[in-house]
Amino acid sequence: ADPFPETGKAVETSLGELLLNTEQRLDSFYDLATGGWGGKTKSPLPAAVSYALRRSHSSGDPEWLERAVKTQNRIRDLIDPVWGGVAAATESGDNPDDWTKGVANEKKTALQAGVLANFAELYHHTGDRRWRQDAERIYSFLNQFLRSPSGAYYASQDGEPARSITASPATVRNDYYLMQDTDRRAHGLPAVDKTVFADINARLISALVSLHEATGDDQYLQQAEITATYLVTHHLLPDGWYAQTTQDPPPRYGERSAERLRQLPGRQKLYLRTQALTGQALLALFRATSNPTWLRRAQRLGEATISYLYDLDDGGFYATPLMPIKLGERSANYKPFIDNALMADFLIDLGRQLSDRRFTELAETSLRVISHNQVLQYQGYQLGEYLLTLDKLVHPPVDIRIVTTSLDQQTAELHRAALAAYEPTKVIRIERPGNRQDLGKPAIYACAGERCSDPITSPTALPEELKRLRAELKSE
Repeated sequence: ADPFPETGKAVETSLGELLLNTEQRLDSFYDLATGGWGGKTKSPLPAAVSYALRRSHSSGDPEWLERAVKTQNRIRDLIDPVWGGVAAATESGDNPDDWTKGVANEKKTALQAGVLANFAELYHHTGDRRWRQDAERIYSFLNQFLRSPSGAYYASQDGEPARSITASPATVRNDYYLMQDTDRRAHGLPAVDKTVFADINARLISALVSLHEATGDDQYLQQAEITATYLVTHHLLPDGWYAQTTQDPPPRYGERSAERLRQLPGRQKLYLRTQALTGQALLALFRATSNPTWLRRAQRLGEATISYLYDLDDGGFYATPLMPIKLGERSANYKPFIDNALMADFLIDLGRQLSDRRFTELAETSLRVISHNQVLQYQGYQLGEYLLTLDKLVHPPVDIRIVTTSLDQQTAELHRAALAAYEPTKVIRIERPGNRQDLGKPAIYACAGERCSDPITSPTALPEELKRLRAELKSE
């Protein structure tokens, strides 16, 4: 099969039809017996779980919540009972009761971020504290083993101890994860890849903001800002885009590669996925803090990425500016599927925050460019990111506008209530009176499409008003 199916020009199929057809395609991979998507070998698919939760909330159909819960109950089997991180995969994904056999114990930070975000969203949606506890276990693991001195996070922890004090390393390797903390440390800790990847850290920033919104605990937002500050300080380049890799601390001369596992590239390149995920993280921080600096950085990043990577002829984004790549005697103008979906998602949210349709139009064209049937077929069940973004284009968001003349305590309380309310499609903005009536005190106006709430001045009244608005949307 062609490793890079051609994207070509934008398809003209209606967005609603694309959404329905792709939902059916992803549903065909769902394992009704055991949960999850795929066969015997299963890995967490955070975007698919997130989309199931969004479908449940928007449609009111409990089947999709049940699928998300069933899947995450099995993902809990992959959490290390001692240290708390999530293993990369299992070979017992066809077992409806237990996925703990044949586990690949590598702990990838990108996966920790995605699963943490799923647990946070499930807690936000259901109020079931076990999901919060699972998210906290992952957060504890990350801080204990993968947090750098400056507050960024390393790429991964290997699945096996780096050394052994016994005569039988194979025995240690097989029994290692049955041991408690003290015994594990006596046998040696698994090696850590101490590369700091911007895209991985961006995923984690967004996940921590989600956990902050779900719990109201400021420690998660504070850590998200610390990590983002590291990216701005060490990864942000003069043109506004973000380099992919650094090391914290820098490697010592002659340091063994086994201690770090990876050598950094000699020069930094502009990568689409890095920009898309970093943009999403910057917007998540703006949503949570209302600090316009994060929005300005997101806008600058979006403009730079469009300038360097957007195909002005056919639409869509290239993976890097170093295109076309060579495939033997052929060249391929490679527009990666998931990366374009992620970039489109960022641009939709950026356009909504800035009230600028240009970004939304670029996002729609980019999605249409990757929506050819052979491209979708090639993806298998890796369709979650695409569906989440397509859903944003098809269905209107819940637009929460906090109208105020000053950033006072009452405004802060309304903003915190907007964050705490569970509504996956919400867009939160604080603005001065003008388009909305000035009541002489801060007020929330919540709208979806043509439907709007009455002014809301009490933080406690917002959740019920959003439920009413969502119920009206379901009845259409």
